[in-house]
Amino acid sequence: MKRVLRTVVVAYLFAVGALAWSQASSTDATSLPFGSAVVSDVKGEVSVTLAGNSVSNTAQKGQVLGPNTTIECKKGSALLALADGSQVLLKPNTRVILRAPEQSKGSFLEELIGKITATVKKRSGNEQPFKMGTPTAVITVRGTKFVVEVSKRQQTFVQVMEGLVEVDGFGPMGHPVYLQPGYTTQVGANLSPENPRKLFEDSERGSNSSASRSRKESEGRTGKQSSGASGSGSEVDD
Repeated sequence: MKRVLRTVVVAYLFAVGALAWSQASSTDATSLPFGSAVVSDVKGEVSVTLAGNSVSNTAQKGQVLGPNTTIECKKGSALLALADGSQVLLKPNTRVILRAPEQSKGSFLEELIGKITATVKKRSGNEQPFKMGTPTAVITVRGTKFVVEVSKRQQTFVQVMEGLVEVDGFGPMGHPVYLQPGYTTQVGANLSPENPRKLFEDSERGSNSSASRSRKESEGRTGKQSSGASGSGSEVDD
């Protein structure tokens, strides 16, 4: 009787362990094909629309998302773990689409509107760089931390906190710029990026102050209202 009971207990523990391993494996982003992601954390109102589906559903922590999935943060935020090991924090009022790089000219992500903070896993010289797109810019990196914001007028603002970031636009001349930590640029529709500008000194007292001044300066030059990029952490907002 004891032998039978022992066998049952061992079988039960084995089954529980196998189930836990299966669940962990299913949410391990690095085991997924490029273009996929796992929802590492989510707070508030966040929806996902799977490829080929017109109906959106509430995003769930641990959910696996395939290429061409649209993620929309309304009054919420989400942290995505991409298949290449990178992390992308989506802020409220943001909409992005996951992309398979082999099907989208190398892009892993397309940001349509809103603000993200990306922490990209460092690449070696022969590895494919991380590339993402917006309506007005293409951003390429090999391992860095940066912020991208797309305004309602489809202006793109990029701010770099770590590493080196290449920013290009869709202007006729094709003139990319390279941002080092502490620098920012913006790109308008069908234009090349503006020359890199150093962030204001008061950014050390708070990124919101820096972003506000950047937006005001932009509005003064263009006469249009737009949003400025600002740094943030890697935790989702409450």
